[in-house]
Parts: sequence; C-alpha cells; structure tokens
Amino acid sequence: MGQNNARNCALKTLYKIEQEGAFSNMALKETLHGSTLSVPDRGLVTTLVYGCVRYRRYLDYVIAKFSSVKLKKLSPYLLLILRMGVYQIMKLDRVPDRAAVDESVKLAAKYAYRAKGFVNALLRRLAAQKVHIRLPEETAERLGVAYSYPDEIVSMWLSAYGEEFTEQLLAAGNESAPATVRVNTLKTDRAALTERLRGEGVMAQETCVEDMLSFTGAEVAALDSYQEGLFIPQGIGSYFAGAALNPNPGDTVLDLCAAPGGKSTHLAQLMQNQGKVYAFDIHEHKLKLIGQNAARMGINIIETACADASVPMERFFGCADAVLADVPCSGLGIIRKKPDIKWSFDADEQRALTELQYRILSAAGRYVKPGGTLVYSTCTIAQAENQDVVERFLRENAAFVPDSLEPYLPKELQKPTA
Repeated sequence: MGQNNARNCALKTLYKIEQEGAFSNMALKETLHGSTLSVPDRGLVTTLVYGCVRYRRYLDYVIAKFSSVKLKKLSPYLLLILRMGVYQIMKLDRVPDRAAVDESVKLAAKYAYRAKGFVNALLRRLAAQKVHIRLPEETAERLGVAYSYPDEIVSMWLSAYGEEFTEQLLAAGNESAPATVRVNTLKTDRAALTERLRGEGVMAQETCVEDMLSFTGAEVAALDSYQEGLFIPQGIGSYFAGAALNPNPGDTVLDLCAAPGGKSTHLAQLMQNQGKVYAFDIHEHKLKLIGQNAARMGINIIETACADASVPMERFFGCADAVLADVPCSGLGIIRKKPDIKWSFDADEQRALTELQYRILSAAGRYVKPGGTLVYSTCTIAQAENQDVVERFLRENAAFVPDSLEPYLPKELQKPTA
C-alpha cells in the first residue's frame, strides 16, 4: 500500500508541474511537507518526480516507439502514468519490471480507467523489447534524446564546447544534487553543527568548502538547529560569490539582487556582523525573506530596500567597498536542482536577459569606491550571459580590471597546474 500511495503522490505532483505550471522543487516540497509517507516512500516520490521531469523527452521518445496513439492525443494523466512506468523500467534498476507495469495499471484504473489495457500492453511490450530501442543517429538529436534536453540547449553547447564536453555537461545535469547548507559561523562552527545535526537524526557530510555541509533526507525547516539560525541552505557554487567579494568587517557592501538572502547573510558573516550590507530586490514580498533569515541568524547589519537593480541609484555612487551583482539568468547551471529549467529555456529570452544583466552590472560599477571590489555572478554556464557580458563591461569601464577566482576556490576545484 505504501509504494502504491507513493506513486499516487508522485503522479499528482507531476500533474501540478505539467498542467498547472508548478516548479518541480516547490511542488515536491508541498507534497512531502507534513506527509505521513515513510522515508523510503518519500525517497521514491522524489525519485519518480525528478526522474520524469529530467527525462521527459527520452520517456516520450520511448512511449512513441510503442504507442499506437500519438502522444498529443493521450490524456494528461495517461501520459504521466506512462512516463512513470517507462522511467521505472528504463532507469530504475531497483524496481522490477513487473512491479512497474502492475503499479502503473493500478494508477490507470484510478485516473484513466478505459486505458488500463493500453497501459498494460504498452509497458509489457517495452519490458520485453527494451534492449532493442535505438536512439537517433544525428549527434545533436541523439544527445538530446539520450540525455533528455531540448535541441536548442544541445546545439548551443555543442557549438561552444564540442561533443565530448557537451555530453559530460548533459550527463552531469541529470545527476541528483545533494542538499548543502552554510554554517552560520556567527553562532557555531562546522564540527559543532555536525554534532548537533547528528543529535537531530541527520547525518551531515563535510564538503570541499570549510563552512559547508551536505546531507539528505531531512526537512530543513523542521529542524531546531535551523530555527535557531545555526545554518542556512545554500549551494556551493553560490558560496563562492561571497567568498570572492571577500568583504572586511566595517565595510559598506551592496547586494543588488539579494532575495532570499543567502548571499547577503554570507557577506554579513564574512564581515563578522560589523559594517553595513544594503540588500536590494525588485520584489517587495521577497525582502521579508531576507529579513527573516537575518533575524534567525542573529545578523543586524543588513538593511533591505525595494529597488530595480538595473536603474542606477545616485545616492550610492562611489560609496561601496564591495558590490555583488548576482543577476537574473537562464539558470542553466542549476539544472540538477531545478530540471524544469531546461524545458523553459528560450534563446530569445536569453538575449533579452543579457541586456538586463549588462544594465545591472553597469549600475553596479558606479557604486564601487576606487580600490573596491565588484563581483558579477550568475547561476548559468552560458557564455553569452557570463564572459560576453563581463568583456563588454570591461571594454566600456577602463577603471576596472579582471581578477581571478582561483585564490578563493578550494584546491579540489582549482585548475591543475602544468
């Protein structure tokens, strides 16, 4: 009954994502919050939801090979049930094919009763013939189907990086990302937090970054250690934005696109809660998140304000020791955490984003004191949104010179020396 209920929860979550436009991470969080599912069943729900979102193109390719009905004519629930069944058969070794078929038929009986036989026949044929499935021969289409990415992203990366590295990128994007948190060094240290989490039933692991831990299986907001402000969720990649800015105690710092406050609170930590961090965001309601995180963590040097980061604020011209411009972007660097990003990517929107990014960076440059530091960061790996924007800024702002990130990276992430 448990696994059947888990699959039912996964199906309803996928329906919210597919039909209601919910983000996968938020829909999954809503499903699991307060759930009575066992830990293994919660894990199954997570695996099925992220698996079906990540591999949507591949799953549809396989279904089309075995279906006598065009995919666009299948009802939403029926298509999702088939995706879940195909995912279990093709990608989950721990689920026997027979169980995948039987559980899919049970779901069809509840959500697509007339199609029970269709689901049963299609998945049984797939289980018997899965080793004979052939991928397209053309390189971009083959990679797009095999790793389940839209042609637009595959072609862009092939042009930028070549086939070998593109395939590595595609594969890496389909891996599960561990949950990571930053230790609040104003209240504790890594060893003490690790011990505290162990007492709360959470086994945390050290990472290559001294103030970061990873763990799985815990609902972060429910932990007393979180409520006491001993840590904050943050990705390792985003940690380096603050590390590179490297503000000193007593500095004046601007964080231009700050919500929900992970980087702002990191900057305040690095400043030992001395000085001033001005945290801006264009969305008024998101500013509350920054204030809540700061209060929980015992930080009182952050001042929030609603502002459009692309519009220069004259009162801050030349007054900041350090400025962080962590700009809106296509998000192609966090596909592991938010796999639905790849299905919403649009090259025209990306071109519009690069103009917004440049305007924000240009405004940011006007706030930096002589000798100060400006960090431009994104969570994408697109050259158009990174190197191209920075190079344009440097051509038009001769007072700034590029600096290397290498000194701020742990040895494991530094480029190998010749």
